[in-house]
Amino acid sequence: MLRRINKLWPLSWLLVLPLVGALSVWAFRTQDMYRDLALRNLGDNRLGGLTLQQAGSLQLRYLLNSARLGIQSAIGNPATGHLPAVHVFMQTSDMARLDEARPGSGQNYVDARLFNVDEFDKVKVRYRGDFAVHWGFFKRSLRVKTKRSDLFYGLRRVNLIAPKASFLYSNHVGYELAHLVGMMAPRSAMVALYVNGEYRGIHLLVEQISETLLRDQYRLPGDIYSGEQLYGLDVWYGLDRQLFESAGLWRKTAINNHYPPEHNAPLKALIRAVRSGDQQVLRTLIDYEAFAQFSLWEQLSLSRHIDNMHNWRLYFDPGRGRFYPILWDGMPWWNSWLPPDWKTDWTPPPQARNSKLMQVLFEDEQFLEVRNSVVKAFVASGGPKAVREMVTHLNQYLTPTLEWEPEILDAKNRWVTPAESQQRMKDNELLVDLILDQLVLETTIDQNLETDATSDPSTEEALIWSGDMLIEEDLVVSSPLIIRAGTAVRLGEGVNLTIRGKLLVDGTQENPVSIEGVGNQGFGGIIIEGRKANGSSLNWLSISGGSGWKTEMRNYSGMLSIHEVEDLRLTHCSLSANRDFDDQLHVVYSSIYISDCTFEDAAFDAIDLDMSEATIVNSQFNSNGNDGLDLMGSQVIAEGLIFRNNADKGISVGERSVLDIGNSQFTGNQVAIQIKDDSLVSGHHLGFAGNQKSLDAYAKNWRYGSGGFGVFCGMMPNEPRPDFTQGKHSSIQFAETCPVVTSLPEHEKEWVKQKIRESKDG
Repeated sequence: MLRRINKLWPLSWLLVLPLVGALSVWAFRTQDMYRDLALRNLGDNRLGGLTLQQAGSLQLRYLLNSARLGIQSAIGNPATGHLPAVHVFMQTSDMARLDEARPGSGQNYVDARLFNVDEFDKVKVRYRGDFAVHWGFFKRSLRVKTKRSDLFYGLRRVNLIAPKASFLYSNHVGYELAHLVGMMAPRSAMVALYVNGEYRGIHLLVEQISETLLRDQYRLPGDIYSGEQLYGLDVWYGLDRQLFESAGLWRKTAINNHYPPEHNAPLKALIRAVRSGDQQVLRTLIDYEAFAQFSLWEQLSLSRHIDNMHNWRLYFDPGRGRFYPILWDGMPWWNSWLPPDWKTDWTPPPQARNSKLMQVLFEDEQFLEVRNSVVKAFVASGGPKAVREMVTHLNQYLTPTLEWEPEILDAKNRWVTPAESQQRMKDNELLVDLILDQLVLETTIDQNLETDATSDPSTEEALIWSGDMLIEEDLVVSSPLIIRAGTAVRLGEGVNLTIRGKLLVDGTQENPVSIEGVGNQGFGGIIIEGRKANGSSLNWLSISGGSGWKTEMRNYSGMLSIHEVEDLRLTHCSLSANRDFDDQLHVVYSSIYISDCTFEDAAFDAIDLDMSEATIVNSQFNSNGNDGLDLMGSQVIAEGLIFRNNADKGISVGERSVLDIGNSQFTGNQVAIQIKDDSLVSGHHLGFAGNQKSLDAYAKNWRYGSGGFGVFCGMMPNEPRPDFTQGKHSSIQFAETCPVVTSLPEHEKEWVKQKIRESKDG
């Protein structure tokens, strides 16, 4: 035996040397990690500080896993083909700059390349995230910023986040849940991230919340407030970190450009109401249905991650004057939320109240009634089935890739094996069943509160105006209002009239109704807003000499502003000679029918339609200071219109609008029809004369990723084809004959889209 040992001893270095090498690598990586996450951060566990033992243990698991993956790679390629691949390329020196600056590297970008469809786009990249799980280990969270001309699937700022839950898809399922219950939430996807060709594992791709999200979800650009005051790099230490105690703890991530960037009056009003528990004010400031959806989301997700100190994103809608929650970093079904016995003897809590705001709302019976309706509607519409199918799909989708993960860590920097992660995914199916069964059980119990009959507008007694009416100070009318034929309403200088009930203007051709200022003095604005005004009808009405109204909270830009009203009719009306503000008629989040009306001598735009639907027939737009008709995110059917001598466009079709227009004339305008920003126009039997330009299509706002598209047919007899210009990512096409339209606008939209596809292919 001794002789054999002596013979083999000279060869022992073949065993010892690899072992020493492995130990050396382990020791070097351990001390490097300990330096980065403990010494550099002074052992602050809030930023990711850890002990030397923890660093050693993590590095040992990483080296063993790397060896396993190396053996697997020799057999076959990583099983990631079914995941969307995201490829980022950086110079070694730039990667070193990010690593050396941790955790502060989340503040500065370096140059990089991103493979985008079929080319390598120049982008900026940085690490993101306050805590070490994002930037301290092998899988690192990145934020990518593209050029405006090279959006990545319609996004300019994209987060590639290293998941911090053992089952990887926690936040992704949160965003999907939000969409299912009707909440606003960013787009997200689970992707396979490669850096310089090296597989870095499954990451969550999620858009950065910004104005782009608002526009994509057909919301007016407005303020988005971010509340983050738990721990981390952006916290104001030494101050009370309770978000609903001070507006100064919030910052803006999107801005309503009608106010200065520092303006935060809506947020201050909200926090005052939350602090005082003023439910009456909260009912005016908060969209109860949207927050009821958020409450349902909290119940489905079991989340406690959106609390008094972090992860709040609030959007103040300038058109509705109310706050809406936007989901961010909710962390559904996180292990920390679950008791140890949840699989055997546990009932999911029916309602979550994780913040002061939600606690106050749950004290309001009106909110509870709305929440009850939202939950019942979700169950009745098949929401539970959709949630189950989503979770099952995600489990099947991600399971094959788990064996190839270079690193699976949870938020406590604990290594999770692929088998543990897979088991947690399976557990989620049981967890979802428990939650949904509890939710369905709730809906079997009638919790609806009795509705006061007086809240029904049809039961309210109408206010009647007739003769000569003089209004010398701001007036709000909440009841139904009837204005008799022949009535003359005069408003004092700067006076505003707000109508929040159903309005009937009962003018006739012989006895029209008029609204104007006193003498030569201009009045403020006329506002019709809210669901109680649905079905309002304005007939034979003339309005002139007004402007608009701007307060600390709201900006009503029209002489006549219509906000959040369905089925309003405007017939045989005349609007003229407004002053100072942007629009004669401003329509927001509404549906309107306009017939036989005249809009002339506007200071700027005659009609501005934002996120609305309209039918406009037999009407004229004459000598207006800017556009005759301006569309943003709207759908319009128009017939028999005349646009004459408007200083800018006859019609401006922008920001993902759809217009079908026929049998109309454009004379003496700077541009007859301009199409931009992913908008569609279908035009037939149109006449153009004396315009500086007839048709123009181009890309103006980078957020939409494309320009304008138009298809025109059946031009006026004996008239040449109208002149036109088309910019990049835009198209204007002409057809000899028009389609037989049986259904508008969907049939027409499909025909337009088909023509656009033909133009691109040809």
